Amino acid sequence: MSSRKKRGQSGIDNFKKSSDDDAQSKAGHDLSPKLSNSEAKSLQSQLAKRIGIRVAFLLGVLGFGLWFSLSTKKQAVTFARQNEVIVRRYFSVPCSNDYDFRKFKGCAPKTCGRVVMDGLLSSQEVEALLQLAKTGLALGGSNGGASILDLHSGALSMGSGFVNIYSILRQRGESTFFTKDDFELYRQVKGRIQQAVATEFGILPSEIYLTKPTFFSRMTNQSAQTVHDEYWHVHVDKVCTLELIYNFK
Repeated sequence: MSSRKKRGQSGIDNFKKSSDDDAQSKAGHDLSPKLSNSEAKSLQSQLAKRIGIRVAFLLGVLGFGLWFSLSTKKQAVTFARQNEVIVRRYFSVPCSNDYDFRKFKGCAPKTCGRVVMDGLLSSQEVEALLQLAKTGLALGGSNGGASILDLHSGALSMGSGFVNIYSILRQRGESTFFTKDDFELYRQVKGRIQQAVATEFGILPSEIYLTKPTFFSRMTNQSAQTVHDEYWHVHVDKVCTLELIYNFK
């Protein structure tokens, strides 16, 4: 009996010791090191500084974006809007040195600028010119998105190149495809433009002549096939046509 009791007592003692050791071990793993008040305050201060720097950076980026957007809008001035009806609007610009006025003295403007006139042609005249262009372009058309018709030279876009519309009409025996009224309207419009340019820039109408090419153009959503279809490239009309001084669109 005494031997069994001792053994049982020893087992109980060992069990308690083991349990105490496990409890101490678990307690050692569960408890994290405690920070002093000064250390905790220092850590909070560092976190606050980091957050403040990030917020300040984001606000700075947003502020710069807003300033840039507003400053750009202030600099961009719309000269003429599509929904406006403008009798006459003039904007003066410095004369470029690219123009050699010694060669065409009578054509040299007194001042340089841009002019918008919505009443230069009547709506009926515009509609008649549009129909004239559609009639001519119906005989051809480029494979790409841009087609032209030049009534002076007869150039007409056809496929990936150009043909002479007057040669096509002669081959078909269509001598009345374009009527006398069509050409008379074109002549009157040309003369009215000459007079408006002369009045605006202080020169004689007789000193102004149309500079080739002079054409109607049609734009569609077809993909470009040749360089002639790539109308969107930035260009300077004066560089493309050296004799050009006045441009009417």
